[in-house]
Amino acid sequence: MAGWNLKNGHIKNYTVSEDRYWSLFNFVFSEGSRKRNTYKFGLIKSLLDNLFSGMQTGEGIYFTYEQLFAKFAENYWNLVVKYDLHQMRRDGKSEFSKVESILKAVVSENMILQNFEFESLDEQLRIKIIRQVTKECKNCVIGALYEDFEGTLYSFDLKQAGLHVAPLAYEFMLKYKMEIENLNYYSWAKFLEKVNSDNVLIRVIDKLELATPKRSDLSVYREILRSEFQECNCFIAGKNC
Repeated sequence: MAGWNLKNGHIKNYTVSEDRYWSLFNFVFSEGSRKRNTYKFGLIKSLLDNLFSGMQTGEGIYFTYEQLFAKFAENYWNLVVKYDLHQMRRDGKSEFSKVESILKAVVSENMILQNFEFESLDEQLRIKIIRQVTKECKNCVIGALYEDFEGTLYSFDLKQAGLHVAPLAYEFMLKYKMEIENLNYYSWAKFLEKVNSDNVLIRVIDKLELATPKRSDLSVYREILRSEFQECNCFIAGKNC
């Protein structure tokens, strides 16, 4: 993925139009944006989930990496541990992404944890997971998504504690939060369909007590994403209901 190994990047354009942002988001959601795993979808979701938690500075809206990847870890806990959904294209070298491996290792040490919600885990274990996920993801997805947005979404320095979202990018995401989330769900669902087997799909349907869909398999993945990430969140406050 282009940009994955970048260590820092500044905001290259502070006067981006809405049409241009739509074009860039659509590119990220398209096949034109290289994706070995679902990290880009996860980071976009984490940015959207944290929109109401940022701190305004002279550079933009500031978010810490741990703040972003705490939500990232929680989202992946549901998808990986709860639903056993693969999040990476198999390449003959490894079956799971690093984040999947982190979460699966936690569960392998204590199988009862697979029945726990992320927020119900012991605080120290939760902190450990978040730190591991933060270390992994900030080094491979922050630069990649920055590059896909041509340096217009945020500035970052991996030696620092967080990143700054550009003011117009922040306003755009606030204004179109629901639309961007729906596009992200759909694109994430398409990716999941490609990297998961029919057997996993059947298990997911059983867990969700959904009727087997007609050939529109994406509806199952979209329902998982929507039920896990959207239905229990207040759009206005960005908090659990």
